[in-house]
Amino acid sequence: MSPHAARPADAVEASRTRIFSARRIITMNGGEPEAVAVLGERVVAVGARRDLRDRFPGAEDVDLGDGVMLP
Repeated sequence: MSPHAARPADAVEASRTRIFSARRIITMNGGEPEAVAVLGERVVAVGARRDLRDRFPGAEDVDLGDGVMLP
């Protein structure tokens, strides 16, 4: 069995997820999220960067620095 086959589906999904953080993230839901988790081309979660890192531990971390993100 390959290592990928032995991994749970959620772990595989987390490893394909990217977490973007930026100085400012603008959503249509209001609030001021610190980060956005993206799987493929779909936003799967927004919130505190720490919470998203806990939820998607294998995700790639993309820091946009002082940028502004409009997902």
